[in-house]
Amino acid sequence: MNIEKLIGRELIISIGGRNQIIHYCDSGGADKNTILFVHGLTPSGWTCFVPLFQELPDDFRIIAPNFSEFGRTETTDGSEFTVQYHAAVLQEFIRALRLHDLTVVGHFTGGETALLAMQSEKISPLVRRLVLINSSGLCRNVPAPVAGLPELLTRHKNPAVTAYALLRLTFADPGKITDEMIARGAAALSDPATIDFLATAAKQFKQPDPIEFQRELGNIAVPVLLLWGGKDIVTDSGDAFAFHRLLANSTVRILKECGHTPHLEAPAVTAGLLAGFSDNTTAGFDYDKTVVELESAPAVTAGAKTRRHSDATELLRRPKLTMSRLVDHWTVGTTVVFLFIKLLQMLKKFGMRAEENGWRAATGIFLRNEYSKFLLGTFRLRYYNAYMPPADGEEAKKQLIRKLSSFLCNQGSYYWAVEPGVMKLKRRRVFFIDVVEADYDEDGRIVRLIPFFDPRQQGFQALTPEMIERTMNRFVQEYNALRSRSDRVRPQELFLRMKFWAGRIKNIGVPARMELKMLLDRTMTATFIHFDFNCDESLRKRLRTPDLKKHKHPGWGLLNIFCRFTADLSETDLWFQYHHVPVDGMPMQEILEKLKQEWGTAGEISYPALTSQEARPEVIYCGDRIFRARLFVNFEPLLALRRELNRQYATRMEGAATVAGMIIWGMMQHEYFRDNKFLFPVDLTAPDDPSQERELSLVFIRPSKYWNEGRPLESFIRFQREFNRMICATRQGRSESYELLELYSMIHPIFYYTARYLMPAASADILGTMGLSILKNAEIFVSPLSDLQLKGFMAIGNLTVPTADGGTAGAVSICANREQIKYYIRAISDLSEKYRGFLGRNVSTAE
Repeated sequence: MNIEKLIGRELIISIGGRNQIIHYCDSGGADKNTILFVHGLTPSGWTCFVPLFQELPDDFRIIAPNFSEFGRTETTDGSEFTVQYHAAVLQEFIRALRLHDLTVVGHFTGGETALLAMQSEKISPLVRRLVLINSSGLCRNVPAPVAGLPELLTRHKNPAVTAYALLRLTFADPGKITDEMIARGAAALSDPATIDFLATAAKQFKQPDPIEFQRELGNIAVPVLLLWGGKDIVTDSGDAFAFHRLLANSTVRILKECGHTPHLEAPAVTAGLLAGFSDNTTAGFDYDKTVVELESAPAVTAGAKTRRHSDATELLRRPKLTMSRLVDHWTVGTTVVFLFIKLLQMLKKFGMRAEENGWRAATGIFLRNEYSKFLLGTFRLRYYNAYMPPADGEEAKKQLIRKLSSFLCNQGSYYWAVEPGVMKLKRRRVFFIDVVEADYDEDGRIVRLIPFFDPRQQGFQALTPEMIERTMNRFVQEYNALRSRSDRVRPQELFLRMKFWAGRIKNIGVPARMELKMLLDRTMTATFIHFDFNCDESLRKRLRTPDLKKHKHPGWGLLNIFCRFTADLSETDLWFQYHHVPVDGMPMQEILEKLKQEWGTAGEISYPALTSQEARPEVIYCGDRIFRARLFVNFEPLLALRRELNRQYATRMEGAATVAGMIIWGMMQHEYFRDNKFLFPVDLTAPDDPSQERELSLVFIRPSKYWNEGRPLESFIRFQREFNRMICATRQGRSESYELLELYSMIHPIFYYTARYLMPAASADILGTMGLSILKNAEIFVSPLSDLQLKGFMAIGNLTVPTADGGTAGAVSICANREQIKYYIRAISDLSEKYRGFLGRNVSTAE
């Protein structure tokens, strides 16, 4: 198309009672071939599409507006930079021009803008096709190039240099950047206001609510073309697959050798795809060696439910998984395990499927022990509703239990318990949230149990209070008699003994006997709570990890809570111990944040000064020769170094240097952990159906594979690039580790135990010898330990909690044997003090 046909126009629309002048271009022509282009975060507005316009046929009508303060657009009162505002502008723009039968093309935030505009019942009938080019909307975090944009815009005084730097971030091949592109960008950046506008928009970059946004995507029925650059470092190509699963009538095209702006880097190819899609033909265009073509997603009928990461994913024609990547050291054992994995893949092709998510199945096999549970702490809570705290401890306990019970009953994620099975545990739904107050003596014997039954449910009608008290006393007696039994078998034996006792009770009717059976089950699955007072004598005592070896949950319940009151009863700290089989850390931490917001606090908790005696490492025994350690670490040097790495090497790392990646790399520098393979849990993207729960998967990586002693910085960049790739692919359900868990969930647990005991080295080589989990908002996160990680497990929460001396620190929890604990403490201390040395030289020096 000859761009001289483009005519500049103005339109005044009203948004929220304010007038907005929109500059746009219009080539004129028939309405039936109208393409509306929506630009993203760019200094030059719609002119970023000019190379693409030049490649399009003349029979298309092109319309392209400029939004807010981008390009030449002027606002009459104030400025808005969010995609939600742009979506409202786009809706009014379409209505004002009376456009219909549209193909809408949106790039990056422009794609997200178009999707939000499509939520309007008045706009969606006017759009017949939608094209998303490297669209935002599903980014889990602010992309590193966007986060670094405000600094980049002011780094160079010459606008041409800044324009080139921006283009360099978006191109996979910088040789394709033309002088015309640089001149166009430099002209826009010569205006200081434009720089301010871009910087403000970047700072306000925020993704929509994931549940609501993805639910609305399911309502889009028009054909959608997902056009992506395969080497984009802003929105990974994995996002294209995620959109593909959420948009029922979508098609994916990956331009393998393009970056973030295919319309600039490969305008002819992009124009051919767009033209073919717009008139529903691909005649005359050759895709070979240019794009990876994927099939359209299957139509989803109303009410139909498809599991994320399973059937929809299988419909994608994507690169074949290479399961051999899971094996780092080939031995007889790893060869046998690998052949077994290939056998499972073959069975999967023939239709064999798992009954549950791979991670969920794995938890029931490898997280069965008491030390496999994890703890989350939340501090300085205000638990009473009156102006003054309760007068005594008993009243404080009653008020807290009432308030806590009400909160727990409103959390759907807490309606889980554990059910024993053959060689594994399973989770099961429960329909009551009962709380049982438990008093223990110094040796871990239960002294008394006081039940507080679900207040929303009708109480026991046939059982008298005396019979309930008698049952609780018998429960205490039987538990104490079984204290020496293994944690794995004690709950089952306790339940069987209680059933036997209940069956021998005489002179009670059938209704009472049925209620007695229900009482036993509800006690076994209840939330247990224990109390302590005077927790504010010192910070060390207040933050001391509860000795849950002496305060165990006697049954199969999800929650075991340890409550500490301050001496004046004005504050309480709650430690939540979760059974890992039914739930995972991130959703539980989010619930604790909600609890803190609803209850209110007396202030934020602070850690001890790192140089004080109160901050010395804490070590407690968990049983089975397993210990837990907790230490406070100054992570500020590591975080500052991370910011430098992201500013200088985000492009080469194909994303940000992650805290997890830096910690794993730092641990590898210690000789004891040098050749270890790390396991890292990955919280998968939010489901398209909000009724479905969140899921986890795993990433396995051996950092020493990427180590080159002569080039440490280059080695880290290679490692972080691969780690980013693994995480992204796993979140999209298309990594080798994700596939492995799904395959393992198809078989009986006996195969796991056979491999573990006969070939422990082979299992460790594939599944990792040590693990790391991070919950970035947790005040304290106490580590679990599975049966697989022979070298222990680390858990880390918030890295920047204030300390008593005005600094910041993070709490690191370790679960391992006593000898390993010593090595962990040394290696973790080096993360703060020696990390720059791990990279060999000053980060600012390129290799």
